[in-house]
Amino acid sequence: MLSTSRAGYEQRSIPISGLLVCDNPKVILCSHSIGMGVVVAAYDPVTHVGGLFHAMLPDPQVNPARAKEKPGMFVDAGLAALSFTLQASGAVAARLRYYAAGGAQVMDASSQLNIGLRNTDALQQRLAAQGIKLTGAHLGGHTCRSFFLALETGEAGVLLSGQLNEISL
Repeated sequence: MLSTSRAGYEQRSIPISGLLVCDNPKVILCSHSIGMGVVVAAYDPVTHVGGLFHAMLPDPQVNPARAKEKPGMFVDAGLAALSFTLQASGAVAARLRYYAAGGAQVMDASSQLNIGLRNTDALQQRLAAQGIKLTGAHLGGHTCRSFFLALETGEAGVLLSGQLNEISL
């Protein structure tokens, strides 16, 4: 059972638009305040290398230079940067397990700018184009959440309304 605080484990949190990869099995990676944005995580169960990014927008059309500076800000650039950084840290692409959380509609449901839906659509398109299937996901809804990935076990979960929900399948 995933626990967000384990004795002897370090919790490392990434900010919105951040990207982090780690190879220490005594680390729990996390991201908080996931609303319209999308957190994507990947984990290699053999090397215990894992990482995640917290995207705000689907793609960098409005500012392509920003994607080079902060790839975790965008779903497409973040996915490419996460994959590259994981493999550079010893993960094997064929073994990676992917998880995603977020994409909530936290503003007016009739909003023309449903960024949460645009983010989840962009993620699903990018994953399908690369032949990647999510091992677990907690997408959509109307509530912000937090995401956790334990590098020792690969367990992933979201904290929603004060209750931890595992998303591993």
